[in-house]
Amino acid sequence: MFTTLGLGILISTIANTQQQAMFLSWFIIIFSIILSGFFIPIENMPPIIQTLTYLNPARYLIAVIRAIYLKDASILNLWQELISMIVFGFTCITLAIIKFQKRIN
Repeated sequence: MFTTLGLGILISTIANTQQQAMFLSWFIIIFSIILSGFFIPIENMPPIIQTLTYLNPARYLIAVIRAIYLKDASILNLWQELISMIVFGFTCITLAIIKFQKRIN
């Protein structure tokens, strides 16, 4: 949730118009879904794309959802993914705050 919020604020500070913000968010969401492993397993992607998926926060969300739904995993089993999502969230929020403050000035 924090990652999505931070990404939305970051996009709104980068874009000059609402149309630019909508296009940029659509572009990011489409690639995020494609590279998350939801439709295509990450193991079936080319090696260079597999390494790019580590920069996608949706990858960790899909892994958590699958582990909880299919394996009945607990938070203790998913700590690596949760830490990754927390880091992505704080990074996006921090970048959005920095960019927003620069835009105000």
